[in-house]
Amino acid sequence: MRQLSIQSGYSISTIRRMIEYWLLRPPCNTGNLLAHRYLIFDGTILKQRRGIFAVMDAETCSVLYGEPDVSERPSDLSRFCVSLAQRELSPISATVDGNRHLIKILHTLWPKIIIQRCLVHIQRQGLMWCRINPKRTDAKYLRKLFLQVMSIHTPADRDRFLARVNEWEQKYG
Repeated sequence: MRQLSIQSGYSISTIRRMIEYWLLRPPCNTGNLLAHRYLIFDGTILKQRRGIFAVMDAETCSVLYGEPDVSERPSDLSRFCVSLAQRELSPISATVDGNRHLIKILHTLWPKIIIQRCLVHIQRQGLMWCRINPKRTDAKYLRKLFLQVMSIHTPADRDRFLARVNEWEQKYG
């Protein structure tokens, strides 16, 4: 909530009211999902490890399906994804935050799916590790590396970034 407040400029109480308003008016989850091939799966914890979990079409950035009061535990994620498969969703790729349970469920339901990690989540999770020991030499180098993640735009950028990660792993890992 704090992060949403900072990004939007609205107070935390206003953000809560907006979320509560839309939770009482969920999108219609009965549409045809067959045409949607490139997806983004993500959740937001709102209260006590439970929150909203949704799937978006990566091409149109529109929410296809969402559920409130979901945790990111295997049982909830499995139920969520199975409901999508039952509605004939057949994705080619999915962008995820790195949740291992979700990745396993997606591979089980759609064995040929291509899974990719969200760059924002790669950066956030990498920087979180760096904040644990910020004065260590390896953390300082890694912090510089993770601050470059959002400037990866081409395959060459990606290859340079991965080469630097491999160098870091050889030196410090």
